[in-house]
Amino acid sequence: MAAPEIADLDPDERDIVRVVRDWVDRSVRPVARDLEHSGTYPGELIDDMKRLGVFGLAVPAEYGGSGGGPAPLPG
Repeated sequence: MAAPEIADLDPDERDIVRVVRDWVDRSVRPVARDLEHSGTYPGELIDDMKRLGVFGLAVPAEYGGSGGGPAPLPG
């Protein structure tokens, strides 16, 4: 199943995509390779995801997530 185009999303979903994309570019990309190679748990990134409200976005609410659904965000 292909990811939806950003134009097909509602305004709230587009805002989520923009916020997450900006955060990934600013905070994740610069450290991802080092974290992966060192086997370091990305605790600060996880904390950021929680503050942004995207940690557990695809986890159903009955399991403690936000119930956003499993659909991938557009790239």
